[in-house]
Amino acid sequence: MPIPDHHQGIVKWYNAKAGYGFITDQRTGRDVFVHATGLSRSLKETLPTEGDIVLRKLCEGVKSPEARYVAWDGPPYRQSTKKKTKTKIPHRTDEKDV
Repeated sequence: MPIPDHHQGIVKWYNAKAGYGFITDQRTGRDVFVHATGLSRSLKETLPTEGDIVLRKLCEGVKSPEARYVAWDGPPYRQSTKKKTKTKIPHRTDEKDV
């Protein structure tokens, strides 16, 4: 169910290290700036990549309009980008050579 005042967009690109990217507005075809602070919690956990469909609200930014309150448009189909910790298996040193 769409959120009022939110519109669909397609992620053009997003750089996780830099913390920003661009979303193409599906209504106008124009690219809209998005900063990491404008992402919802679920998008911060599973960062958007090129081609992902998201919902966003268009707000007035410092230089131009920017996307805020950006959320998934439906469930993401990728694994979370959070690093999983590996469980170390202790190395057995009491093994005997046969």
